[in-house]
Amino acid sequence: MNGSNLIQDKNKRVLLYSRSGGGKTSLLGKALEVPSMCPLYVFDFDLRINSILAVVDHQSIIENLQYDQYRDGERPGSAFTGAETKLRELAADLRAGNGPKTVCLDSLTFMEKSIASRVLMMNGKPANAPLELQHYKIIISQLEDFVSKLCALDCNVIVTAHEDI
Repeated sequence: MNGSNLIQDKNKRVLLYSRSGGGKTSLLGKALEVPSMCPLYVFDFDLRINSILAVVDHQSIIENLQYDQYRDGERPGSAFTGAETKLRELAADLRAGNGPKTVCLDSLTFMEKSIASRVLMMNGKPANAPLELQHYKIIISQLEDFVSKLCALDCNVIVTAHEDI
């Protein structure tokens, strides 16, 4: 392969990272103004999707944005479990010729926290217990699996993360 393969690939894979408050979600929202990237689906682990209201035309948001917010409630790790289910649904929709043109994960940092809570819970520990080496190995494995499946989707993929991850 050469550079022309990358340029001609209709599906882009993008990682946006910066410090907290650096405008990652706002930049993500700007994709709503690019017709070839719409509609968008957002896995909203950061719970800051409303920040796009300041930078994107509201009609574009109404017409082109679908999202679900993922945050652990009483069941540690439930947010990540919900995201796994949604990822399977999106993959099936895209295989059927439906679904979004762009899928976004906002943010990898907060998704990792949900995975950590699930790993601790499955290990019989409280969600706020200190992580041990064996926990990190499981967290990395689950994170890699999710991102691999995300990148295998037949659409554009944008992932945000904080620099400190």
